[in-house]
Amino acid sequence: MKPRFPFHLRVASGADAERRRPAATADGLRIRLDANIEFADDLATARYAGAEGIGLYRSEFLLTGHRALPTEDQQYEIYRKMLEGMAPGPVTVTITNPILQPAATIKIAP
Repeated sequence: MKPRFPFHLRVASGADAERRRPAATADGLRIRLDANIEFADDLATARYAGAEGIGLYRSEFLLTGHRALPTEDQQYEIYRKMLEGMAPGPVTVTITNPILQPAATIKIAP
């Protein structure tokens, strides 16, 4: 008897094919899929999942989990890598200022 392809690998293979297919409604209307991310490191996962843009990146997460606030240069590098990594898709960033509330949201398209 010929060995069968393991079920979990067939499912993963099918999911991978679906992930690569452009998002669309049942009647064929194309939909752009954007991801909301908390950390810049989430960009690779979003791209892998098929995201074409960042629907929302909340900048206050730059300020958490660090002993010191990131410098302007460090923040610039994070945003630069995000824009380059998602190009040509748009990136939407919520800019938080602890003094000025509510936060402002800007949409950046490369």
